[in-house]
Amino acid sequence: MQKGHAFSLTAALLASGLLLTACGGGSSGGGGGTATTTVSGTAATGAPMAGATISARCRNNWNGQATAAANGGWSLPVPTANMPCVLKATPSGSGSSYYGLALDNGSAVTANITPLTSLTLAYTGTVPDATWFASADSGTVAGIISQALTKLRAALQAAGYQYGGAELPAGFNPLTTAFQAEAGNAYDDLLEALQTALNGADFDTLLQDAASDEPLPEAPTEDTPTTPANPDVSGPLSAPASATYTESFINLAGDYKLEVTAASAGGENIFNIGDVVSVKIQNAGPPYSITYTEKSGGAIKTRSFDTNVSFHKEGSGATATDVLDIKGRFSSDGALQARYQPSNGHLILYFSGFYGSTHEGLATLENRSTP
Repeated sequence: MQKGHAFSLTAALLASGLLLTACGGGSSGGGGGTATTTVSGTAATGAPMAGATISARCRNNWNGQATAAANGGWSLPVPTANMPCVLKATPSGSGSSYYGLALDNGSAVTANITPLTSLTLAYTGTVPDATWFASADSGTVAGIISQALTKLRAALQAAGYQYGGAELPAGFNPLTTAFQAEAGNAYDDLLEALQTALNGADFDTLLQDAASDEPLPEAPTEDTPTTPANPDVSGPLSAPASATYTESFINLAGDYKLEVTAASAGGENIFNIGDVVSVKIQNAGPPYSITYTEKSGGAIKTRSFDTNVSFHKEGSGATATDVLDIKGRFSSDGALQARYQPSNGHLILYFSGFYGSTHEGLATLENRSTP
């Protein structure tokens, strides 16, 4: 996780698989050898950047591209002699690009591209953008990234952000920490928390502030207000926490208006970004179901959560965050994940795998403000 700076942070149930579209580009210095480093990672804003173009600019003018899969995963072989590389993830639809850095750490390296990696790069003193990507020297950036990571961790800790319900790990590195862009993952939940804290503020402004060593917005709490970007949007802002799958449908039952904050690949055939979609959560079950309307005046679909369902409640005891995840897989046309956070009233629906491979894609519907 689009509008603004495309920061729909949002965790997702998505189809897996990687699609490599290109492995190298023009050079004026070449690889100079046969050794290859496999660079792979996740491109996500909270929701996976499915279908995003991953571009790499590496040492000695080596360039390469790959395409992110539905789960945001991507992989690219790079001649080892041309490491390190600066990275860019360009969304397949509307939205902003994000930036990362692949370090020269062996034959296989993890290199994510997320708002947190863009924020890390901003702490080098320069805002990562298209101009930066076109001219940045990857070796120089790699040489100062350690100090930037120290600044990032200190800023996150000072603002009260947590990682998996606990303090941020001393060695947390958003560039190289492997993660899944789905609800309940500590990294992904940190992306969501940062998005909530922004509450509609411009992400580019946040990057500029970081480049000037300004503090981050305070981490969200139960009292953090959120305002829907569209006044027609409504959600279960006061629904109680649920302990079980059945209880969640009972507590969340109702009619809502959710805004489409992300749609890529096949998702754009089902929803238009910015549309407000009528959603009904029904508690007459089992099976329980969610009904929604595709595009304006489109087909009405009902998804019953009766098979292949996984219920998840994050945390326990005093550290519980009361995040509910209900995941259902539908053999004919994809999957649906409902995520609800009683602490802030966020209801998010993630759709993936529309109508087979012909319209493979994802969409995110939510009732909260999205920067």
